[in-house]
Amino acid sequence: MYVDIACNSRTVTDNDVREILFSSVQRHLNGMVLLPQFIPSTKDFCPEGMDLSCFIDYPYGSSDTSVRSHAALTSIRKGASVLDVVANSGLLTNHKKAKFYDDIESIKALTDNHNVVLRILLEYRLFEAKDIIAIGNVLREMGIEYIVPASGAQMDAWEDNLAISVELTEKAGINVITNGGIRTRRQYEAVAETKVFGIRFTNHKIIEEVL
Repeated sequence: MYVDIACNSRTVTDNDVREILFSSVQRHLNGMVLLPQFIPSTKDFCPEGMDLSCFIDYPYGSSDTSVRSHAALTSIRKGASVLDVVANSGLLTNHKKAKFYDDIESIKALTDNHNVVLRILLEYRLFEAKDIIAIGNVLREMGIEYIVPASGAQMDAWEDNLAISVELTEKAGINVITNGGIRTRRQYEAVAETKVFGIRFTNHKIIEEVL
């Protein structure tokens, strides 16, 4: 199972990021997701084969497409091998589906041109499950291979997050990284028993206890 860690705290420091990186390497994690300012200082320490991802337009995803595209390109140039882009959910809640998908398509064109993986962070709690599944199907048809069902900026229930992750996996045929706050070995094993692609942690101390 794919396992990564996201460093999305506003108080995290360069030293914190390095400590988390070294701990993640020791435990053979598959990737690390950082805020943009930490990509340049981390890329040289990130081992080959480990994903170095950058959050784009975190945490709300509400910026204009041109701003988001610029942020994406800048992060790629700084060394990110993966982009975790927060979907602009406001476009969907305002019934602007075409703009929602056009926005993602614009960023996808950049990642495709630079051979960078694109993952979409979609706040599942804002929509009905059937709508999330429909969005997942459209994204898969667009060539998006990965969805993360929440930004991770707010408290979440791991069971709810896992439930929608399972539905997206089974009904949309897309790879999902569940990120509802796995904290125990039992919770980790519950995810491992599903067909969900991966797990995202936000605390490396918990990883030390769980893995």
